[in-house]
Amino acid sequence: MNNDYPELPFSMGPKVWTVTQVGREIQSLLRGRLSNITIEAEVGSVTRSGAGHVYITLKEANDKLNCAMFRNHARLLQRLPEEGDMVRIKG
Repeated sequence: MNNDYPELPFSMGPKVWTVTQVGREIQSLLRGRLSNITIEAEVGSVTRSGAGHVYITLKEANDKLNCAMFRNHARLLQRLPEEGDMVRIKG
C-alpha cells in the first residue's frame, strides 16, 4: 500500500463504519429477528404529514416506539387512531 501512513501489522482500534454499513447491519439484524410482527399498544400521539404519511407513537409504561405509516397505507384507514386508543400494528 503506497500512502502517507505506514502499514501496520495490527489494528489501530475499533472498526470505523460508514453510514451505509451501519444501516445495512441494522436492517440485517431486524429482518432476522423482527420480521412480520404484530405489536399491541396504546397510542401516545398521532400526526399526519402534509404528504399524507401518519406518524404514531406507541407507549407502554416507560417505553415508547415511534412508527411511520406511509400514505399508500394510511389512506386505507377508516379513521386515524387517537391518543389513548389501543391498537394492533403489523410490520
